[in-house]
Amino acid sequence: MDSIKKGRREGDVLGDIHIPHVYYFTSYVFENVMNRYGFEKIYSDTFIKSIYIYTGNKKDLVNHYKTVKYDLVCAEKTRRIQILKNCIKFLMPIFILKIIRKIRNKKIKF
Repeated sequence: MDSIKKGRREGDVLGDIHIPHVYYFTSYVFENVMNRYGFEKIYSDTFIKSIYIYTGNKKDLVNHYKTVKYDLVCAEKTRRIQILKNCIKFLMPIFILKIIRKIRNKKIKF
């Protein structure tokens, strides 16, 4: 989910949800679960491409509720901005055409 706030799927959380997935998680929550069972992160990114090594050092779970909530709020902001950008892209050519028509219809007086 944390990759959505960075612009994946234009921040559309609802477009990312579909029936086969029961749980959605972030890269740091995945790391949290892996640490609980004795794995240590070597590499991980927001798309959950990751490499872990088993060390046997088990750690307690950390509650990431506030961070996940923040990620979802950021994703929603990204989605709203993208909707605005798409509207501007759609309307801009019409707006420019109207300005050109107004300029052509006005007679320049010297």
